[in-house]
Formats: sequence, C-alpha cells, structure tokens
Amino acid sequence: MHWTRLWWSTHADSSELLSSAAVIAELERGTSEMVQARLALLVTLNSWRSATSREIVRIYIRRLVMPNDPTGDALHLALASF
Repeated sequence: MHWTRLWWSTHADSSELLSSAAVIAELERGTSEMVQARLALLVTLNSWRSATSREIVRIYIRRLVMPNDPTGDALHLALASF
C-alpha cells in the first residue's frame, strides 16, 4: 500500500492512467462504504479494452501460467503486460 501511494503521488501525473472492467469488478466487491470511495478514484480514468489482452488471458490459462479465472489475476497480468 505504501509503494502504491508513493507511485500515485510521484508518477501519476506523468503517466496515461487507464482502468479496466477487471479493476472495476474487483473494486465493486465487498459491502463496506469503501466501495464507493474506491470507485470514485476511477472517475477520471478511461477504461481500456483490448481483444489482444483477452487472447493473452487465454494463452496464460491454457499454458497454466495463471489460474483458470479469466476475470481475475490472469486478466490483470495480461492488461499490465500488454
């Protein structure tokens, strides 16, 4: 959490920030009042979708690089690496 906050405070302004459906779905989980606070962080970000990233997910899962959860960590890794 410390490193994430440090990155946001020092590098976010010099980066193109994007989100994804995977991130939004993850942030929506839970029942706390923090759900809305987490989602509010994404209001100014564009959402990114890519057919290429979906193919990367399929390859990761097929080759057993990531667990068979196409909306979870495999998708996060595919988006980050693409």
